[in-house]
Amino acid sequence: MSEISQKRAVVRSRSRMIIVPVALMLFCAILVYNLAILQFLKYDYYKNRVYDQITTEAALKAKRGNIYDTNMNLLATDMTVWRVFVSSTVIKKNEKVQKRDLTDLISRGLSEILDLNYESIYNKIKNSNVLDVTLKKQIDEQTMEQVIDFISKNDLGSMVFTEAQTSRYYPEGTLAAHVLGFVGSDLQGLYGLEYYYDASLRGTDGYYLYGKDANGNALPTEYATYVEATDGYSLVTTIDSYVQRELEAQLEAIRINHAVTNRVTGVVMDTETGAILAMATSSPFDPNSPYELDGVSAAMLASSGYAEGSEEYKKYKRELMEIMWSNKAVSETYEPGSTFKIITVAAAIDAGYASFDDKFSCVGYYEVGGWHIKCHKITGHGGGFPLSDGLQMSCNPTMMQIAEKMGKENFYNYIESFGYFEKT
Repeated sequence: MSEISQKRAVVRSRSRMIIVPVALMLFCAILVYNLAILQFLKYDYYKNRVYDQITTEAALKAKRGNIYDTNMNLLATDMTVWRVFVSSTVIKKNEKVQKRDLTDLISRGLSEILDLNYESIYNKIKNSNVLDVTLKKQIDEQTMEQVIDFISKNDLGSMVFTEAQTSRYYPEGTLAAHVLGFVGSDLQGLYGLEYYYDASLRGTDGYYLYGKDANGNALPTEYATYVEATDGYSLVTTIDSYVQRELEAQLEAIRINHAVTNRVTGVVMDTETGAILAMATSSPFDPNSPYELDGVSAAMLASSGYAEGSEEYKKYKRELMEIMWSNKAVSETYEPGSTFKIITVAAAIDAGYASFDDKFSCVGYYEVGGWHIKCHKITGHGGGFPLSDGLQMSCNPTMMQIAEKMGKENFYNYIESFGYFEKT
């Protein structure tokens, strides 16, 4: 039995001598395999994870380009505004320590300075328990100084704060609003020229990358990286502010005097170059506050009969807003009407179907293809007048007669030759 036991012990010993090295080699192989994955396949991933832990990146915002009229009058630019916010968490902690109603003090003081509702501020503070509650997004420098003074006098430095931000500013208010458009909260173009030329106007943001300690404090290091922001290009338009202002005044007068229900639009063009000197639609909105309805739209919403806050009310308000923003001169189709009579006459003369010596008559209407089409002067313009008078009087029967002589194919070909099926 002892001899058998000895043999078994030898076998076990030999087995261990084989298993242990094999296991060790297998462990080393797995370790090398994982190291290879970490060093090569996932190197970039873990390197970025380490950088994220030991570095902080501060954004450097690019300045959006200005927009000017043709005489370099400023129509749109960036300006510094301030956000006012409070820490409701700190306010409530200090109320317990100081045994006084700081929420009431802050709500009363800031409601007067910021022109906000007292109850609105009070409820925002009482119903939240966070470090950052925005009370007003954009205030000017004078108002900001009043807030700072209020903070200082009442020892509210750990509870009420101001933060400088960049905002888009349109110094002429509603002037050329439908042409300029407006931007969003991140200064991205949303409508008009601001949207169409957004890529050129917005520029490229930069950043400052620096090391940080365990507490998030910046560390002086030679490895800090600074990438300068590239400001956006400015845009010089063909709009003449004087002509634009006069056009807008005339359009509003027309809207009021003629009780226009679907807005009035107009374009003033330099006839030699095609440059647009003015383009407007009544009633213009204020791009500084694009989400506030203009007076006409607000009146339509108020008389809609929808309960404020209802889904129907919100939907109708959104529809009014989209109509208010749209540039009617370029976003809606419109029959050319009598302005197209110039093309009709030019085509007929060029093709030899009419001359200025031809005589025409008008009895107030003309029959074409079974259609009884009236002239704007229903009593007619009489008979025996030349083509030039027919054009001056904007006589519909005169135009129908010469177009009839040309035939629809010739007429169509001339419209095409004039370029009306192409972009201007």
